[in-house]
Amino acid sequence: MVVAPSGCGKTTAVAHWASARPDTLWLTAVAGLDLVGLVRAALLDAQPVASMDLVSLGPAEDPRSVVELLQQLRSPITIVIDDAHVFDVSVLRSSLLADPLLAAGVLRVVLVGKPGMVQENTRLVLDGLAGVVGARELAFTEDETAQLLATGDRRLDLAPAEVVRRTGGWAVAVSLHARAGGGPDVPSDSTPSAEQVLGDYVEHAVLTSLPDDVVDFVLDATTCSRLDAALATELTGRDDSARLLEWGVSSGLFLDRFTDVGESVMYRWHDSFASVCRQILERRDPARARSLNLTAARALDRRYPTAAVRHALRAQDPELALSVLHGCWLRFLLESQAGVLDRLCLSLPEPYGQRPDVLLVRACCADTLGEKERALALADRARALDPVPGEGAAFLTAFAELLLIDDPGLKALAADRCWELLNSPEARQEQPHALYLLAWVELRLRRDAGRAVEQLNVVMRIAQARGLTRLETSARLNLGFALTFAGHFRRAEQLLSSTVEQDEKTYGWQHFDGGLIAFSGAFAAYWRGDLEDALARLGQMIVDTDDRTSFLALGRVFYALTVVGLRREQLYADAEYHLSLVPNEPRHGVPWLSYKRMAAAWLQGVRGRTEQARGLAVPLAEEDGIPATHVLTGELLRCMGEPGLALRMLDRVGSGPRAGYVQCQLLVTTALMEAAAERTESAHRYLERALDVAGAEGLLHAFMGEDPLLAELLAAHPRYGTRHDAALGEIALRRDRARSNSLELLTPREQELFQYLRTAMTTQEIADDLHLSLNTVKTHLRSIYRKLGVTNRRSAVKLLS
Repeated sequence: MVVAPSGCGKTTAVAHWASARPDTLWLTAVAGLDLVGLVRAALLDAQPVASMDLVSLGPAEDPRSVVELLQQLRSPITIVIDDAHVFDVSVLRSSLLADPLLAAGVLRVVLVGKPGMVQENTRLVLDGLAGVVGARELAFTEDETAQLLATGDRRLDLAPAEVVRRTGGWAVAVSLHARAGGGPDVPSDSTPSAEQVLGDYVEHAVLTSLPDDVVDFVLDATTCSRLDAALATELTGRDDSARLLEWGVSSGLFLDRFTDVGESVMYRWHDSFASVCRQILERRDPARARSLNLTAARALDRRYPTAAVRHALRAQDPELALSVLHGCWLRFLLESQAGVLDRLCLSLPEPYGQRPDVLLVRACCADTLGEKERALALADRARALDPVPGEGAAFLTAFAELLLIDDPGLKALAADRCWELLNSPEARQEQPHALYLLAWVELRLRRDAGRAVEQLNVVMRIAQARGLTRLETSARLNLGFALTFAGHFRRAEQLLSSTVEQDEKTYGWQHFDGGLIAFSGAFAAYWRGDLEDALARLGQMIVDTDDRTSFLALGRVFYALTVVGLRREQLYADAEYHLSLVPNEPRHGVPWLSYKRMAAAWLQGVRGRTEQARGLAVPLAEEDGIPATHVLTGELLRCMGEPGLALRMLDRVGSGPRAGYVQCQLLVTTALMEAAAERTESAHRYLERALDVAGAEGLLHAFMGEDPLLAELLAAHPRYGTRHDAALGEIALRRDRARSNSLELLTPREQELFQYLRTAMTTQEIADDLHLSLNTVKTHLRSIYRKLGVTNRRSAVKLLS
């Protein structure tokens, strides 16, 4: 049985198949004709059956039954009956489809007709005596579509894959696309467009072949391209919608069945067919078409807001479309659908498209997509207009401004306003997304990491309960980063280990959070003193991460710091280049200039450029920055012999809760300043407190500096009593390894000269012994000191002793 709706090319396909088979008889059924007489006439006319006894029958003799006639066949034969649905089912069963004939294998019957034939002959299918070729098997493939489109003489505006997606491979629709070149077809006065031809075909060939009640169902149900049985029932008012949808799928009625992410059964009409049906309904009954679109818009509001907006606009109800946008804009932004949201805003008719709330949403879209200038222009236009009244507009405006503001102080004020609005009725639908944005902002303001962690946990639970997969993943990613930044590295690693980087690319807030997993791992490695691991992670992250993400800027800062920590002189220029790409102005509340200056100051410091380093570091003592930038700049100033400035910098850290790595570095720097001031007991008390903080997270970075004073303090510490003998042993082991690595940084000549530094020989005596000039030896010494991060001979010897 070859069954499919009109226009699927079933007759053409079977004719092509039969043309290569000389043992095939072709019959076209016509209502009212006698099947027995038709078959007998065909058999008499066919050359392959000349050996049959049919000729012996005289005209006056009673005709034998079809079964009797066909039992005389001496070789197999195929009979094709086109439009077979015209014949009575019982007549077919008692003749051509009689079990003895089919079982004997001397007869193959090909019935070509409407899908209902399959249901009428189910038993034959179950018994293995019949097979079915349906609309899916007849549909054009991409390759076949490409070949057909290539035969046209017009430019192709659509790829074959897109044609197949729109038409489902429906033969008549694909052929019309070939005629139109896959693109718009403007009709002349005498020539209809391909769309008009397809519309006429559906209306007068496809729909007329269906029962009247099914036609009404199809015209109503095609209001939505995608729907489930519940929505079909709401649109059509028919309780048997589920059965009719399944019938449509099984009969090849331009309808596909699939399972969505939530495991619910969904149906999708082929675009070409659905579009034509909508036009037919709009022409026949425009009031009903509008009513159905309103029903669809309201039904799809929460789950499929994009479709809901389109249905509202088809219903000529821009107020409803705007209401849907108010309820979904934040979700679209946070689920990496800013482009879709921007296009929906642009689809609003005037004057709705120029309202300040719509312009602000478009500004957020542009900002999320990295189009900063367009975002600023749209935001300025919105702010120049009178605000839209109503709490819903106030909620939208507040959260849009929260996203758009870059200045840390103003962003903090905007966040406070949004916390107040979060419990308003307008926030209920968007509450998990609004809460996520607020937590995200708090992370970047660095003013309350504990609150951010708490709220991200809440968002994760809500998103899991509501099936908001993208939001749940984004919340999990940022919770992992929040824990990392708070110094809870082990908890962060456990959380992020369940999110592979492909999930991050697929579900995370890609435009802002790309690279989050890679950076979190590198950040933890840096503060644990695993600088080789940190360098490898950061180098790969810089290659892989999109330029628009904030984590790339952080990665570039810590790449420079890691290069400094490893004294990789050959990478200094590369680190400097990457720092130049870090923004100078704040972005989303992050003071990038503070980060940038701190890392640049370290790069200048290790190169011996003291004045340049000081010029970069000193202004940071007067700026609000990030605690990590303050403690790292304080340590640099201490190394440069500026304890007063270092103390001022450490005072900027404040007395609030501190991440473990910040506290650890602050205590070590303080201990070293106390030791330099010969307050030995106090120095060891601070060092012991630092070891307490380092604890379970293994925060060893602060203990790995190359200052000889630190080496002396660590070596002497066991004599003052400590609870951290194991940690001191691990620190000593790592420092020994670092010393070996430092010596490897020296050239063979520099290593040879370094051995002389351990003696009492003067510089001139060393030069004489090596047969070098005094200036050459001094040049080598400056290179050695620079690579080791020290300033004199005594410090170099202590460092590698």
